[in-house]
Amino acid sequence: MSGVPAKTLLLSCYACAPATGTEPGFGWFTSRHLAAAGHRVHVLTRAGNRSAIESPSADPHPRVTFHYVRLPPALRFLKEAGGPHYLLWQVAALVHARRLLRAANVDIVHHVTYGSLQGGSLLWALGRPFFFGPAGGGQMAPPQARRYFGTAWRQERLRSALTGLLTLSPLHHVLACRATRMYATNAQTARLMTRLGAKRVQLMLDSGVPDDLIASAVPARTDGALKILWVGRLLRRKALRLALESVAELTVPVHLTVVGDGPDREEVPGWIEELGLQGRVSVLGRVSWAQVMALYREQDVFLFTSMRDSFGSQLLEAASQGLPIVCLDHQGAGDFLPEGAALKVPLRGADTLATDVAAALTRFATLTDAQRRAMGEAALTFARHHRWAEKADRYLRDYGERVGA
Repeated sequence: MSGVPAKTLLLSCYACAPATGTEPGFGWFTSRHLAAAGHRVHVLTRAGNRSAIESPSADPHPRVTFHYVRLPPALRFLKEAGGPHYLLWQVAALVHARRLLRAANVDIVHHVTYGSLQGGSLLWALGRPFFFGPAGGGQMAPPQARRYFGTAWRQERLRSALTGLLTLSPLHHVLACRATRMYATNAQTARLMTRLGAKRVQLMLDSGVPDDLIASAVPARTDGALKILWVGRLLRRKALRLALESVAELTVPVHLTVVGDGPDREEVPGWIEELGLQGRVSVLGRVSWAQVMALYREQDVFLFTSMRDSFGSQLLEAASQGLPIVCLDHQGAGDFLPEGAALKVPLRGADTLATDVAAALTRFATLTDAQRRAMGEAALTFARHHRWAEKADRYLRDYGERVGA
């Protein structure tokens, strides 16, 4: 962002690593693009990210300094990236940040990852302008999702209840009240931030795309069976079962490709057999980010069935390759995806979800080539508005409002 005097920024990025589209990538690209705009960036991150950050292929920006924060020796038995480790790491990060502030004149403090309102941050205590997010966490699985969770529904309801109790948490009230600005990845989380006392809340995606990753044009699609892509962790809340039920209801020639791994992986073959989908579904498991990006360019439509998600970085990745989307019309997907790029399925009832998703897929299958291409162009336009460089510019504009440009 030209014309803005160089600032020293302190970012908290517990998750931070190159060559990924998930939360580690959010931390990496945010710090890199803020530095590319001419600012000095200090990044607090967990020690387990060091090998990825310092690998020969990482190419970190020279104006970014990484600080690898570790727990005290007596607590290092805790598994990194787990909940207890993350919460205790926040305390260690605050201690490290206080030492850093004695050596550097930090202008802005920004908590970037994890993007979780529940996990919060303690860095508001540094006495600098403090920005938080983009974060989700306020979204809850709708009642219609119950049968897709199975026995996990009780745990999901407990999570929803605890989310509602955040308004009783003194730490979260202090976090919200001390934040100069909070960014929310969906409207439900924005409302919860406001209830906690945040004065300035803005909707903003946590995910983004590098400039060189966005396709220059919508790829040409081949004739034949409708090629549907589903990408995500195999968790009940991601509702792969809903995707399979929807495909089973289709009468048009179709092939579903499933990418991802997780606790439900052993159940997937049984679901496919039960629904009579043998030969119409390919389950690839976990593949590299580069392979996923290639798949986006080869498919006809991206199907997103998650029952609880801040937004879903897969949606932006698919859009960046000109791939039209079919999704549920709720949470971040409903808040951000433009109508021209996606067919959004309303949550009418638990018994109609699969039929409604199947109807949307059938509708897509009947579109002309020109109509599909128009959806792909709308997806590309959406992705171009969420480039990492543009996100960095927006942060810098907001920082400048607080400390002067």
